Amino acid sequence: MGIVVDTVNNELYVANVYGLTVTVYSRTASNFTAPIRILGPAGATGLNNPAGIALSVSTTQVSIDIKPGGLPNSINLRNRGVVPVAILTTGTFDATAVDPGTVRFGATGTEAAPVHAALEDVDGDGDIDLILQFNTQDTGIVCGAVSASLTGQTFGGQAIGGGDFIKTTGGH
Repeated sequence: MGIVVDTVNNELYVANVYGLTVTVYSRTASNFTAPIRILGPAGATGLNNPAGIALSVSTTQVSIDIKPGGLPNSINLRNRGVVPVAILTTGTFDATAVDPGTVRFGATGTEAAPVHAALEDVDGDGDIDLILQFNTQDTGIVCGAVSASLTGQTFGGQAIGGGDFIKTTGGH
Protein backbone atom coordinates (compact mmCIF):
# COMPACT_ATOMS: atom_id res chain seq x y z
CA MET A 1 0.00 0.00 0.00
CA GLY A 2 1.24 3.49 -0.83
CA ILE A 3 -0.04 6.82 0.41
CA VAL A 4 0.74 10.26 -1.00
CA VAL A 5 -0.72 13.60 0.05
CA ASP A 6 -1.03 16.27 -2.63
CA THR A 7 -0.95 19.53 -0.62
CA VAL A 8 -1.48 21.69 -3.70
CA ASN A 9 -4.78 20.06 -4.68
CA ASN A 10 -5.66 18.87 -1.15
CA GLU A 11 -5.99 15.25 -2.21
CA LEU A 12 -4.88 11.96 -0.68
CA TYR A 13 -3.90 9.07 -2.97
CA VAL A 14 -4.06 5.56 -1.49
CA ALA A 15 -2.90 2.50 -3.47
CA ASN A 16 -4.56 -0.71 -2.33
CA VAL A 17 -2.51 -3.61 -1.00
CA TYR A 18 -2.59 -5.46 -4.33
CA GLY A 19 -1.76 -2.37 -6.35
CA LEU A 20 -4.79 -2.77 -8.59
CA THR A 21 -6.45 0.53 -7.73
CA VAL A 22 -5.62 3.95 -6.39
CA THR A 23 -8.35 5.71 -4.40
CA VAL A 24 -8.36 9.50 -4.36
CA TYR A 25 -9.82 11.39 -1.39
CA SER A 26 -10.45 15.14 -1.27
CA ARG A 27 -9.47 17.13 1.82
CA THR A 28 -12.00 19.43 3.41
CA ALA A 29 -11.19 21.92 6.16
CA SER A 30 -10.78 19.21 8.81
CA ASN A 31 -10.62 15.76 7.21
CA PHE A 32 -10.69 13.68 4.06
CA THR A 33 -14.04 12.95 2.41
CA ALA A 34 -15.28 9.68 0.98
CA PRO A 35 -13.48 8.60 -2.20
CA ILE A 36 -13.96 11.06 -5.04
CA ARG A 37 -12.57 8.71 -7.69
CA ILE A 38 -10.94 5.33 -8.01
CA LEU A 39 -8.19 4.84 -10.60
CA GLY A 40 -8.09 1.25 -11.88
CA PRO A 41 -8.51 -1.66 -12.11
CA ALA A 42 -5.71 -2.29 -14.55
CA GLY A 43 -6.40 -0.82 -17.95
CA ALA A 44 -9.58 1.00 -16.90
CA THR A 45 -7.93 4.44 -16.86
CA GLY A 46 -4.64 3.64 -18.51
CA LEU A 47 -3.10 2.27 -15.32
CA ASN A 48 -1.42 -1.09 -15.69
CA ASN A 49 -1.31 -2.81 -12.31
CA PRO A 50 0.08 0.11 -10.30
CA ALA A 51 2.53 -1.12 -7.68
CA GLY A 52 2.65 2.18 -5.87
CA ILE A 53 2.11 5.85 -6.36
CA ALA A 54 4.25 8.92 -6.65
CA LEU A 55 3.36 12.56 -6.83
CA SER A 56 5.49 15.35 -8.17
CA VAL A 57 4.61 18.96 -7.46
CA SER A 58 6.63 21.56 -9.30
CA THR A 59 7.45 24.83 -7.62
CA THR A 60 7.59 28.06 -9.59
CA GLN A 61 10.61 30.07 -8.51
CA VAL A 62 9.74 33.70 -7.83
CA SER A 63 11.87 36.79 -7.29
CA ILE A 64 11.67 38.15 -3.76
CA ASP A 65 13.25 41.16 -2.12
CA ILE A 66 13.71 41.12 1.64
CA LYS A 67 13.54 44.65 3.05
CA PRO A 68 12.94 46.20 -0.38
CA GLY A 69 15.09 49.18 -1.27
CA GLY A 70 17.83 48.38 1.23
CA LEU A 71 21.17 46.65 0.91
CA PRO A 72 22.29 44.68 2.70
CA ASN A 73 19.01 43.04 3.73
CA SER A 74 19.78 43.44 7.41
CA ILE A 75 17.52 41.71 9.95
CA ASN A 76 17.88 42.60 13.63
CA LEU A 77 16.99 39.39 15.46
CA ARG A 78 16.15 41.31 18.65
CA ASN A 79 13.60 43.41 16.78
CA ARG A 80 10.01 42.88 17.93
CA GLY A 81 8.75 44.44 14.69
CA VAL A 82 8.25 43.07 11.21
CA VAL A 83 10.36 42.08 8.22
CA PRO A 84 8.95 43.32 4.88
CA VAL A 85 9.31 40.92 1.97
CA ALA A 86 8.21 41.66 -1.60
CA ILE A 87 7.23 39.08 -4.19
CA LEU A 88 8.09 40.81 -7.45
CA THR A 89 6.14 40.72 -10.67
CA THR A 90 8.43 39.82 -13.57
CA GLY A 91 8.02 39.14 -17.26
CA THR A 92 7.18 35.51 -16.41
CA PHE A 93 5.33 35.79 -13.09
CA ASP A 94 2.44 37.94 -11.84
CA ALA A 95 2.77 38.52 -8.09
CA THR A 96 -0.90 39.53 -7.83
CA ALA A 97 -1.74 35.84 -8.43
CA VAL A 98 -0.23 34.86 -5.05
CA ASP A 99 -2.64 33.91 -2.25
CA PRO A 100 -1.18 35.79 0.77
CA GLY A 101 -2.86 33.35 3.17
CA THR A 102 -0.63 30.53 1.94
CA VAL A 103 2.68 32.40 2.13
CA ARG A 104 5.28 31.53 4.78
CA PHE A 105 8.70 33.11 5.34
CA GLY A 106 11.75 32.38 7.42
CA ALA A 107 14.85 30.27 7.76
CA THR A 108 13.39 27.48 5.61
CA GLY A 109 10.38 29.28 4.16
CA THR A 110 7.83 27.51 6.34
CA GLU A 111 7.91 29.46 9.60
CA ALA A 112 6.07 32.79 9.71
CA ALA A 113 2.69 33.70 8.24
CA PRO A 114 2.25 37.28 7.05
CA VAL A 115 0.67 39.78 9.44
CA HIS A 116 -0.02 42.24 6.62
CA ALA A 117 -0.16 42.10 2.81
CA ALA A 118 -0.59 44.82 0.19
CA LEU A 119 -0.31 45.24 -3.57
CA GLU A 120 1.96 48.05 -4.77
CA ASP A 121 4.79 48.78 -7.16
CA VAL A 122 7.65 48.02 -4.76
CA ASP A 123 10.54 48.17 -7.23
CA GLY A 124 9.38 51.14 -9.33
CA ASP A 125 9.16 49.24 -12.61
CA GLY A 126 5.51 50.09 -13.29
CA ASP A 127 3.95 46.74 -12.41
CA ILE A 128 2.21 45.62 -9.23
CA ASP A 129 4.12 43.52 -6.67
CA LEU A 130 2.98 41.86 -3.45
CA ILE A 131 4.51 43.21 -0.23
CA LEU A 132 4.11 41.15 2.93
CA GLN A 133 5.18 41.75 6.51
CA PHE A 134 6.26 38.99 8.91
CA ASN A 135 6.90 39.18 12.66
CA THR A 136 10.68 39.01 13.03
CA GLN A 137 10.43 36.74 16.07
CA ASP A 138 8.36 34.15 14.14
CA THR A 139 10.81 33.67 11.25
CA GLY A 140 13.15 31.16 12.88
CA ILE A 141 16.12 33.05 11.45
CA VAL A 142 19.22 32.66 13.62
CA CYS A 143 22.38 34.66 14.10
CA GLY A 144 24.80 34.12 11.23
CA ALA A 145 22.16 33.07 8.69
CA VAL A 146 22.98 34.34 5.20
CA SER A 147 19.68 33.69 3.44
CA ALA A 148 15.95 33.35 4.06
CA SER A 149 13.20 31.73 2.02
CA LEU A 150 9.56 32.17 1.14
CA THR A 151 6.99 29.57 0.07
CA GLY A 152 3.33 29.77 -0.85
CA GLN A 153 0.77 29.18 -3.55
CA THR A 154 -1.05 31.12 -6.21
CA PHE A 155 -4.82 31.40 -6.08
CA GLY A 156 -4.79 28.65 -8.72
CA GLY A 157 -2.85 26.28 -6.44
CA GLN A 158 0.59 26.54 -8.08
CA ALA A 159 3.39 26.18 -5.50
CA ILE A 160 5.88 29.08 -5.41
CA GLY A 161 9.21 29.58 -3.70
CA GLY A 162 12.01 32.10 -3.57
CA GLY A 163 14.97 33.22 -1.52
CA ASP A 164 17.18 36.21 -0.88
CA PHE A 165 20.41 36.98 0.95
CA ILE A 166 20.32 38.50 4.43
CA LYS A 167 22.67 39.83 7.07
CA THR A 168 21.71 39.21 10.69
CA THR A 169 22.37 41.56 13.58
CA GLY A 170 21.44 41.49 17.25
CA GLY A 171 22.19 37.78 17.63
CA HIS A 172 23.22 36.08 20.84
